[in-house]
Amino acid sequence: MTRNTIKQGGLGTTIKQGIQMLQGKNVPNYTLIFLDPTTDKRSGEEQTVWNPYITLGRGSGSTIRYSDQYPTVSRKHAYIMIEGNRVFIEPDINATNPTLINNNSVQRKYELNPGDEIQLSHEGPRLRYINTAANRTTASMKFTQRLQQFGSQALRPYKTALTIMSILLIGLSSYFIWFSHTTNLKIDSQAGQISLQESKISEANTTSQNLRDSLIKMESLLSGVANKSSIEAVNIKNRILDLSNKINTSTPNVSTSSEASPALNSNNSDQGIAGELKQFEKSVYFIIIESVEVYHPEVNDKNGPLDLATALRFRWSGTGFMTSDGEFITARHIIEPWRFGLTCEASVSNDIEAQMKTFLNNAQLKGGNVEVTYKAISPSGDQFTFTNKNVILDNSRDRTKCNLDKEWHIKQCDADNLHTDWAKIILKNRPGKFKINREISRKLDKGTQLYGLGYSHGSQLQNFDMYEKFDNLDPLFISAKVVQQNTVNGMINISSSEIAQGSSGGPILCKTTNGWEVTGIISHGYIDGIKQLVPIWQVR
Repeated sequence: MTRNTIKQGGLGTTIKQGIQMLQGKNVPNYTLIFLDPTTDKRSGEEQTVWNPYITLGRGSGSTIRYSDQYPTVSRKHAYIMIEGNRVFIEPDINATNPTLINNNSVQRKYELNPGDEIQLSHEGPRLRYINTAANRTTASMKFTQRLQQFGSQALRPYKTALTIMSILLIGLSSYFIWFSHTTNLKIDSQAGQISLQESKISEANTTSQNLRDSLIKMESLLSGVANKSSIEAVNIKNRILDLSNKINTSTPNVSTSSEASPALNSNNSDQGIAGELKQFEKSVYFIIIESVEVYHPEVNDKNGPLDLATALRFRWSGTGFMTSDGEFITARHIIEPWRFGLTCEASVSNDIEAQMKTFLNNAQLKGGNVEVTYKAISPSGDQFTFTNKNVILDNSRDRTKCNLDKEWHIKQCDADNLHTDWAKIILKNRPGKFKINREISRKLDKGTQLYGLGYSHGSQLQNFDMYEKFDNLDPLFISAKVVQQNTVNGMINISSSEIAQGSSGGPILCKTTNGWEVTGIISHGYIDGIKQLVPIWQVR
């Protein structure tokens, strides 16, 4: 008799139940007592299981995973599933050895009863199924315990998929920043070409005026020789006509600005600018997260800090750049994203990322500790690590939100203080190519063309191996245009079509008499396409 191959419950179902558990709700669950050790549980330890579908085996994706000391256990040996208020176990159809309940082999789905002993093969490890005690339900768990359970049960079978999803989420805020940067670069190029055309027109006008002066002199000469022979008069008139023709051919056909625009927007212009910016690419670093360790004094247990990057794949990415005087500059929301974009309802929302940020934010306010380790990687292969403890930034204007008597009040950078979205570290031993121009960032004219570089869409547009290795990094070329005069509320407002997730913290440049100079840092954007830069003069 044949049976259908068991199909694992979907990621969406697991995450949905996991979100309810993270919110402190009591979801259907049971407890397993490990009579023999797993890869992360000792003999005698217990685990409350809320995941509606778990896998037992030696495979890397197994929820309950055993080591190779149990060779009779298959990579996928059996499954335990919650259906309503009932719990079932079913052997995998491809398992080499049997699954036993109370020393009896089972061939198909079997309903578990409290006290049942499960054994994976005759020589394999044992575990006992029991009802969860009232004081150990998911609703009774502390927040950190719920995080740990979510990480071990929901994410292990799906860690590859969740990594890719987290990479996509990480870059979302940077998308807008990268977009504005590109448009500004195009404006700068066009302004330069317009200036060149105006210079050529001025030269042509000067030539035309000189020819007209010659014409006046010839007419005067003609008047003086009116009594001469008609042949001479005809010759002079012919010379006058010749001069007139020269005037017509030397005067340029100056079209209106709308007619001249297409030539200034040609791809050749952007290609030329991209070539000029090539010299800066090795000074543009891709920033990734190595660890996010948090200690919350009210919820962490004796085991110490929890690493959210490992437990929950909570990571993000961004862009940074190295200046010629050895300063590494990026956006502050890349360094401490938990200070941006949160609401008082985030801790009870269905948004896992918002919950993580709230947890980090509140941990700092309650006297706990948050230490993030970042890695910055250059297209040249140069790389270095640093932590948020090494960074110079300004969060002095952040404001406490939510009622202070609430458990999860937070501190936030408000919209009127976004000009503090900058951060830097001093690395004198790593001078880069970028020069900054503080003054020009205060007074950019509307329509000024700007250009820049950044890692739009994060890892998805780079050669990488799941945060382990990056080869041939290639920052994206950005063009942007200033859409409002000077600065508004301390920010440079631009439009751009290239700024995208992952480009936050990237440099935006303007071409001056001194060459290409940084005028702003990619910060954030709005849905309607308007993006904002932190003027470089804000960096202290």
